[in-house]
Amino acid sequence: MYYLNDAPKPWGLFFQDSASPQMEALVELHDIIFFYLMLILFMVGYILLSIIINFFHKNWLISNKYLNHGKLVPIHIK
Repeated sequence: MYYLNDAPKPWGLFFQDSASPQMEALVELHDIIFFYLMLILFMVGYILLSIIINFFHKNWLISNKYLNHGKLVPIHIK
């Protein structure tokens, strides 16, 4: 049968079947690294999106704190 041998399939998107324990460990390491990479990517994306959305919101405390800084600075003229 065509799908039972360890040859790569045409237009295959995934790794071919591993023939050694080292290759199985390498594929598992790839999957673990990719999982944590996607986790970090989505967390940073969520934080960035929430900052962008909340920056334009009128009642956001951090935006008001820094945008109003220096407005009421007293100037002493003699």
